[in-house]
Amino acid sequence: MEMSKEEKDSMVTSWAALALHDGDADVTSDQLKTLIEATGNEGVFGVLMVGGGGEMEVTLMVMAKD
Repeated sequence: MEMSKEEKDSMVTSWAALALHDGDADVTSDQLKTLIEATGNEGVFGVLMVGGGGEMEVTLMVMAKD
């Protein structure tokens, strides 16, 4: 199955967040960027946004660097 660049970037960012969480590391934008680049997936930058009132809501955004 062929994936578009956007789909691949989204999957890379999601897996990076899961790997950090599973390893009990802080899941931050900087940690995401470091892990993504360490896996050779340059040009992808994950941004972590946390918000919400009472409940924690996490949004992962994927931005491609041109």
